[in-house]
Amino acid sequence: MGLHFYLNGTEGQKDGTLISSGDLTNPIVFDGMYPGSATVKKTVNVAIRADAGEVWRFVNIVLKGTHAHRFTFGGYQRAMGNSAPIALGEGGGLLILKVTDTNKVFQLTAAAAPTDTGSPDTTVKLVSWGWQY
Repeated sequence: MGLHFYLNGTEGQKDGTLISSGDLTNPIVFDGMYPGSATVKKTVNVAIRADAGEVWRFVNIVLKGTHAHRFTFGGYQRAMGNSAPIALGEGGGLLILKVTDTNKVFQLTAAAAPTDTGSPDTTVKLVSWGWQY
């Protein structure tokens, strides 16, 4: 029972590749950003969905880690009925009013500044919690 993140998932479907659950099997990788002569950003689509038959309400998604400030959420402007995600401010995370067993897709963007001279450890964790009904 729980909430899971997927790469390459389609809105409203049950597809995508499960993102690593702590074993680094399928982590999100933002590569090729260093060194840069200008600020570089890369965006990936990430889906969240619950286990079969579950409904979660007021789902919060945040980023945890030393370099979490390098990442932002987006894609929540899309109309998704009563379960449209709401941005909680820069670096503040994302709130989704309802998550079921089909994908809710949002964007995750990583940024690197021209002053970054090498690829730092940007290990950041996506964390979610909410209330199950």
